[in-house]
Amino acid sequence: MTIHGEQYCVLGEFWKEADGDQLLLRTGDETIWYYAHEQDKVKPLCNDMTELLEKKLARYLNAN
Repeated sequence: MTIHGEQYCVLGEFWKEADGDQLLLRTGDETIWYYAHEQDKVKPLCNDMTELLEKKLARYLNAN
């Protein structure tokens, strides 16, 4: 996916700020990003995949 001239790999939807926000990776960058489509902005979510799994997804799974 290309957003504002940058190429991203879409991992899926994340629903951070609204339905349809995309979870993104960029080549050569460990940061996990998300695309807040209602604001048309790409924002950092986590420093790396470990942080995403251990802090974001695990917290969500443990809450349900």
